[in-house]
Amino acid sequence: MNETYNELNSLVQVFEESRTSFMDDYDLALAELQNKADASPKICQIVDFEKHCQIYFNPVAVSYFGVSNEELLKLGFQYVFKYLHPENFDIIRTHLAYFANPDNYGRVLSHVYYVNTKTGWRWLYNCTKVATYTNEGKAKYLFVNGTDISDFLEGKKDKFRKLRKNLAFVEENAQHFEKLTPREKEILHLIVSERNSQEIAEMLKVSPVTVDTHRNNIIKKLQVKSSVGLVKYAIMFDLI
Repeated sequence: MNETYNELNSLVQVFEESRTSFMDDYDLALAELQNKADASPKICQIVDFEKHCQIYFNPVAVSYFGVSNEELLKLGFQYVFKYLHPENFDIIRTHLAYFANPDNYGRVLSHVYYVNTKTGWRWLYNCTKVATYTNEGKAKYLFVNGTDISDFLEGKKDKFRKLRKNLAFVEENAQHFEKLTPREKEILHLIVSERNSQEIAEMLKVSPVTVDTHRNNIIKKLQVKSSVGLVKYAIMFDLI
């Protein structure tokens, strides 16, 4: 499921690089987001945060929910009450507060939802992130990547509790992991693969001192105290 998280981060990064142009042209931003959504095999949604409603489903989402984009636009904010199980209504308030806070604009909000689909109520793991902004620099369009996890959770309460715990770890610590450079992530992968500094240095054609410097930076950025902590990050963020 971290594949869903990572795919969303990669997609939104493209929009971050052209942030100003998309702030000036909402139609262009929406068209580009729709293209990205349509090209994804995931259950993708686009949310207009100003209007507080879903405004676009990619073909996978249309098929999954059994709702056309015409119906979606017609229902507006009311669709959320058809989409979410009543027990999940409290997440609406959480989303509104989370994405109204500029401190969260670069972060991913992940959550497990019980949703109404074409085939009945299903468990959906969603990752949501701000993709584009208004002229005032506030959240405009949110991009949502989703994965159905019903089969994984069916009749497995212990797995569900473990999953919720793991998702909470990813959400709470993503800001630390995202501070790592690509080279640091590569070295973290090698460290948890039980490679020592000399071996890593030879593989990457750098000095052992450079590897140790990277190791110390990784430990500092992730705020871990032992190799166990490094392994947990590597597992949770799909480095091994």
